[in-house]
Amino acid sequence: MMHRVANHQRNNVVMNWLRNTRRQKPYEAPYYLIDNQSRPRRFSAAHVAKAVGAILTSLTLVTGLSALYERSKATSLNLSLDQTSSGYFLRVVNSGNATALAVRMDLESWPVGAPGSWRRSFPPRDLPPGSDTVVPMEFLPPAFSESLRSEILEGLTASVLSGFVMVTCNNCTISRNWAFSIPGYRSKGGEIYARSGPPLVALERRDDRPRIGYCVDIPAGVCGGNPFAWVPGKHL
Repeated sequence: MMHRVANHQRNNVVMNWLRNTRRQKPYEAPYYLIDNQSRPRRFSAAHVAKAVGAILTSLTLVTGLSALYERSKATSLNLSLDQTSSGYFLRVVNSGNATALAVRMDLESWPVGAPGSWRRSFPPRDLPPGSDTVVPMEFLPPAFSESLRSEILEGLTASVLSGFVMVTCNNCTISRNWAFSIPGYRSKGGEIYARSGPPLVALERRDDRPRIGYCVDIPAGVCGGNPFAWVPGKHL
């Protein structure tokens, strides 16, 4: 009897200890429920598509801005014909905001009524923004003999020398062209230039240049009523 009571008491002690242990055990989350659920992906197809779209948009924006910046950087070549005590000079000015690379100048001139012309090309050179270059305007090719040059120049004092100049460069979008007339001091229109230098006539296209032998009548009357007078917009 005493033995059974002792066993019963021992069993109660064990059961009470187990109950107390279970009550004091911290709550554990049912992880098995989480494992049964679908977990979200770190990089889904939608996220990848959005990221690619954002990158393409950024690249397009950068490319567009770069193109606008490059277009804003452009050359702008202008030409003037200056007269000094040493003669006539052609001055090319780059008024753009980009360096003009290998600026080239081609000159073609002729006495009014002549069947042919003289051509000359000047060595190319680079022109930074805001800079200029000046070249002497030789009426006759340097290959002519001294006696022939003197004879032709004497004839030009009573005639008119007409022609045109083309200026371009490696990174120029278009070439620019100007026509001109330089009357001799003994010609009928020579007195028009008594106080000012001969003007240059800007041509919209190279095909608008005057034909060989014609006189560029700018200002009006320089050609002295020559029947071969040429004015801008008059295609002969």
